[in-house]
Order: sequence, then C-alpha cells, then structure tokens
Amino acid sequence: MSHAEKVPALADGRPEFSITYTAGVPGDVVWVAHLYGYALAGMSAGDSSTSIRFVRDDSPPARRRAAYMWNPQADPSFAPPFSWRTDTPFGFNPPGWHPAVRISGMTPQDAKDVQMLAGLTRASRFSVLAIVLIFGGGLAWALLKSTDNWEWKTALALGLCALFVALRTFGYRTSHRAAAARAQKKWGPGG
Repeated sequence: MSHAEKVPALADGRPEFSITYTAGVPGDVVWVAHLYGYALAGMSAGDSSTSIRFVRDDSPPARRRAAYMWNPQADPSFAPPFSWRTDTPFGFNPPGWHPAVRISGMTPQDAKDVQMLAGLTRASRFSVLAIVLIFGGGLAWALLKSTDNWEWKTALALGLCALFVALRTFGYRTSHRAAAARAQKKWGPGG
C-alpha cells in the first residue's frame, strides 16, 4: 500500500494527522490530503525519516472538496480539481469509487515545489551541524598541529574552504526557497 493510499483512512475528519516515511517525499500524499480537505501544516526531518503533518482545513472549498471525494454523486455540480480515467492502471483510486477509476496526480511543478519544501526541512536540520563540525574540525586540527605561522594560514584556508563547501552542499538557493514558499501557500491552510 502506497503512502497516498493511506491518506483517506487518516483523513476521516480528525483535527490533524501525520505520516512518516523513510525515502523521498511522496508528493501525492500532500495532494491526496488536500483533496480530502487537509492542509500541509509542517514537515520535520529525523535521522532516517521525515514526517508530514496535516491539519483539517475548515474552509468551505476544502469541505466541499472533501465531501466530493467521499461521495462524488452527492454534488454533481462540483467541478473536481483533477481529471479521472478508467482506461489506465496508474493513478490513485479513491475509496468508495469504482475500482477502475484512477485520478491524475499533482502537476510536475507542484511535485517539485513539495520536494523543495521537504529539502529545506531536511537542510535546516543538518546545515548548521555540518558547518559547525567541518569548520570546528579544521580549527581543532590547526590548534593540535600548528607550530609555524604558515600552518595556521593553511588551516584557516582549509577551514574557510570547508565552510564554503558546507554552505553550498547543505544550503539551498533562493529559488529553492521560492519553490518551498509556493508549496506552503498552495498546500498549506487556506490553499
């Protein structure tokens, strides 16, 4: 069972729920939770897993969308925010719908934005630690090994290079932050 298939069981009207996973960011989880009337409340990264937390969105569009997902025949005037097909084995089959129905997933741009949001969550946890360890390790090495002036200069240069590499490796550019902000705006409360 995929992570997205677990969402409808958790999106049963409770105030909030979370899903923990170990590999990648299943963007479809965010999308399916959105369809069932839940908003992305936050992500937290652990050593080997990431957790996504959702809160119930009580706005009228979110409640109408959720009601449609549970019973599409109840509101025939509602235009769903997705397309659905019956001739493909791929996609998400909502519980209670005909078994042959598959609904399309989020757009590639939305999936990339969710990936950036998760990447920033993970980077914010590891970047400070990496910078401190690399820079501190270089200076500690310099203190232990230094007897001449040139060794201090070399150690400082190596420490600054390590700091630069850590910032480039673990830091995220402004475009990543903009993509994460788009994801938070679209999939967060009121989105």
